[in-house]
Amino acid sequence: MLAAQDVKKSEESQDPAAPKKLEVFEVTGSRVKRLDYETASPVVTYSAQAIEDKGYATLGEFVQSLPYNNSTAVSEFTTGSFITGAATINPRGLGSNRLLTLVNGRRGVPYALANSSSGTPQTVFNFNSVPQGAIDRLEFLKDGASALYGSDAISGVMNIILKKTYEGSSVDFSVGSSLRHDTLRKTLNIFTGVSKNGWEFTAGLTVQTRNASFIKDYGVTTTNYTYLGQKGQNMTSTIFLPSYLSLTAAQATASGLGTAAGFYIIPNGAPTANPTKSSFTYIGTSSAGIPNSNRYDFANVTQLMPSSESGGTNVSISRVLNPNVTFFADGMYSRGLTHYELQPYGFTTTLAGLTLPATNPYNPTGLNLAVTTSTAPFTYRSSVLPRREVKTTTISGVAGLRGIVLNKWNWEAAVSYGQNESTRDSDLIDSTTFQNALNGTTRQTAWNPFGPSDNPNLDRSLYTSSRGNDGKIQSLGYDANINGTLLQLPWRGGGSLGLATGVEHRDDKLRSIPEASNFLGYSGVPSYKGSRNSNSFYVEATAPVQKWLEFQVAGRHERYSDFGNTTKPKYGAKLRLPSNRVVNVILRGSYSESFKAPDLGQLYAPQSNAVTTASLLDPLRPQDAARQLPTRVGGNPNLKPEEGKVQYGGGVFEVPSVKGLSFSVDYFDTQITNVISSLSATYLLSAEGLRLFPNAVERDNSVGNPGPIVRIASISNNLGLQLFRGLDYGVRYIIRNTRTGNYTFTADVQQVIKKGSDAGTGAGFYDNTGLAFDIRWRYNYSIGWSYKNWSARTAVDVVGKFFNDNWTTAGWGENVFTLVNPSVSYRGFKRTTVTLGATNVFDTRPPPNGFRNLGFDDRIYGAGALGIAGSLRVRKEF
Repeated sequence: MLAAQDVKKSEESQDPAAPKKLEVFEVTGSRVKRLDYETASPVVTYSAQAIEDKGYATLGEFVQSLPYNNSTAVSEFTTGSFITGAATINPRGLGSNRLLTLVNGRRGVPYALANSSSGTPQTVFNFNSVPQGAIDRLEFLKDGASALYGSDAISGVMNIILKKTYEGSSVDFSVGSSLRHDTLRKTLNIFTGVSKNGWEFTAGLTVQTRNASFIKDYGVTTTNYTYLGQKGQNMTSTIFLPSYLSLTAAQATASGLGTAAGFYIIPNGAPTANPTKSSFTYIGTSSAGIPNSNRYDFANVTQLMPSSESGGTNVSISRVLNPNVTFFADGMYSRGLTHYELQPYGFTTTLAGLTLPATNPYNPTGLNLAVTTSTAPFTYRSSVLPRREVKTTTISGVAGLRGIVLNKWNWEAAVSYGQNESTRDSDLIDSTTFQNALNGTTRQTAWNPFGPSDNPNLDRSLYTSSRGNDGKIQSLGYDANINGTLLQLPWRGGGSLGLATGVEHRDDKLRSIPEASNFLGYSGVPSYKGSRNSNSFYVEATAPVQKWLEFQVAGRHERYSDFGNTTKPKYGAKLRLPSNRVVNVILRGSYSESFKAPDLGQLYAPQSNAVTTASLLDPLRPQDAARQLPTRVGGNPNLKPEEGKVQYGGGVFEVPSVKGLSFSVDYFDTQITNVISSLSATYLLSAEGLRLFPNAVERDNSVGNPGPIVRIASISNNLGLQLFRGLDYGVRYIIRNTRTGNYTFTADVQQVIKKGSDAGTGAGFYDNTGLAFDIRWRYNYSIGWSYKNWSARTAVDVVGKFFNDNWTTAGWGENVFTLVNPSVSYRGFKRTTVTLGATNVFDTRPPPNGFRNLGFDDRIYGAGALGIAGSLRVRKEF
C-alpha cells in the first residue's frame, strides 16, 4: 500500500521536464487503487516520525494514547489480566476484539493468551508484537469495514504498514529513564535496504530492554488510602501477617489462650519467631477489630511497570520477473519476555483440607488446627514476592505474485502464515508442599504462621513455577484479488468506474495446554483446542459519477465452518462542493454492516463443573438452606456472530485564505447486537433471570416440583447490545518557509455523545456517558517547529473531566489531566540526528484514586503518567 507521500516520491523520481504521471495507490478502507487520497471513509494516518515524536516507549503505548482509545485497553503493566504481557487498543470502548488489525493489509496474528473477562476466552492483537523500527506508518479506518475485510472490523481497522522501499542503512539507538528512578529503557533499531537490477530488499532489527518500577519509587508510602476520604479505602491486606488464630470456645479453652470464641492476635503487627500463648490478645468475634498495624501493607512491593526484554526482525523481498509480474515475500519475527513481581499471596479458606498440627514447633496452642471451606483458624501470608514470567513469540510470512494485466488491471495472489505462541509461568504453591511445611517438627523444617522461621529460605522454597496459561494460534491463508478500471462512465463529467474483487481462504487453529495441577488459590485450567476454516468473496465498486461526486458500494460473503454464512454490505459517498475563496469542502458518509465471529475459545473452551463462590438461596425452594450451587461454565458451540451497524457522516474543510489550514468533523453511530457475554448464577436465579432464561437452571424434578437445582448453565450466550455515538474533530495547520522556519499544529479530539450497553438481562440500557471509562472529551495536540538543522515538537495528551461512579454510590468528579511530552532534535552532524525528549515533563500526577492498589486509576491514565522521564536518541544513516 502507498500513501500520499509515496505518490509525491514517485513524481519526483521522474525527469522534471517530462509529463508528470501520478501512480495509483491503495488506501485503507478501499481496495480500489486511486489517485485521490480522500475516500468516502474516514482514515487518519500516523507516520513513523509522528509515532516517534510522541515519545512513548512502545507502539502499544502510542496507540493507547490516541483519543479514540477507551481506557479499558490492556497494557503490559496490567498484571491481573488474562492477557498479561500484551498491549491492546479499545476504540470507542466497544471491545479490543472488535477492532481488526492488519499488517500490510492482511490480518495480523492474534495474541495466543486469551482474555477471559467476559467469561470465555477472547483473542486480541498485541501491538507490541510488531518491531517498531519496521513501521512506516499506521492507517486507522474509523468506521465499519467487514464488507471489505471480514470479521472483527466493527469499531474500525488499524493497518500497520511496514517499510518496503529503502536505500541505504540506518542505526537508531535510544536510552531513557525516569529522572529520579531506575526505569532504564534501551532501544536499538537497525534498518537496511537495497534496490538493484529489479530486486528490492529491506531488513530491520529492533531490540529493547526496560527495568521495572514500583509505586514506592514515586513516593507512595502506604496502600491505606483512607486519608483520601471518599476517594480512598484501606487497600492493605486483610490476610494478616502475623496470622491471627480464629478459635472456637472449646479450642480457646483447650489451648489455654482464653475461654471465648473469636480472634486472638499478636498486637501491633509484630511478627515473632517465638510465638507463645502470652503473645496473643483476644479482640472479639469480628476481624474488623484487628488493627491496621496487623494488616500487610503493599506499598513496598506493588509493581508499577514490569521489566522486559523484546526483539524482532522483518525482511521484505521483491523481484521483477518481467514487466508485468513481480514476486514478493515478507517475513516478520518477534519475541517478548516480561517479568512480573506479584504481591505476596495470602489465603484463608482456600487452605481447606490443610492442618496446622500440634507438633509444629511454632504452634503455641497444642492443638491440631484444621481449615475448612467456612472456617480458617489460621491464615497464610507469604513473606516473599511470587514471580510471573510471560513469553510470547510471533512468526508471520507472506509470499506471492503481483502484476498488471491488459495494462489496467492490478492483480495479486499470495499465501500467508502466522503463528503466535505465548506462555505464562507463575510461582504457585502446591497444597502437598505446603502441608509438608506445616508438618515440620523442627524449627528448620516447619513453617511459622506468625513470623519468620529459622530457615530463611523456607518461604521461597514453597513455590513451584507453574504454566498457568499456554496458548498457540496458527493461521494459514490464501488470497487472490484483482482491481482496476472497468469502464469510463458514458456521460460528461463522469470518471472511470473502479472495481475490485477477490477471494480469501483461511484456516485458523487455537490450542491451550496449561498445567492441570491445582494450587492454593488457583484451580487447574482445562486444556482445549479448536479450529475453523472460512471462505470469502468480496467485491467493491467506486463510481465517480462527476468529479465532485463519488459513490462506493462493497459487499462480502463469508462461509464459516462452525456457524454458517454471513453477508455484509457497505455504502459510501463523497461530495466535493465547488471551490471558493472561503472554504473548500468535502462531505462524506457511509452505512456499513459488520460482524464479529465468535472467538475459537468462546466456542471450544470445554464446559466444566464448578460451584458458586458464595452460598445462594433457591428462590423456588425457600425451604432449602443457602448453599454453594453447582454451575456449568465454559464455551458454547452454538454461539452466533455479533452484529454491528455503523452510520458515519463527516466532512473535510480547507481554508484557502489561510494556506495550510484544514479541519475535519466526523460523526459515528455504532450499534452492536448479539454481544457475547456470560450471566452469573446470582442473576440467573433472580426473577428476571428465571423469566428470560428459564432453561439455564436444571432441576431434579423427580424429588419435588420444582426439584432441587442440579446445575446452573453460566456459559456464554448472544445476549447484549452496545452503543456508541460520538464526534471526532481534527485540525491541521502548516506554515512553511517563514524567516524563522516551518510550523505545524495538529489536534485530534473525540467527543462521546452517548455510550452504554444493555446486558440482555432485562435491566434495560445503562448509559455510561461521561463516567470513568467513557469520558466525554479526549484530546491529542501537537506543535512542531523546524529551522535548518533544528526541530522541536511538543505532544500533549489530555483526559477531560469525568464522573467516577465505580467505587461509591455517590461517586466523585475528576478534573482535566494533561500530559506534556516535548522533544528537540539537531541534524547538523554527518547524516546523524540527535534528539532529546521527555515524557510528562511537568511531573504531573494523576488524580488520586485509593480504590486501586497503585493509588490512581492506571486503566485511565496509564503507568506512564507517574514521574517525569527523559530520553536521548541518536540516529545515524549510511
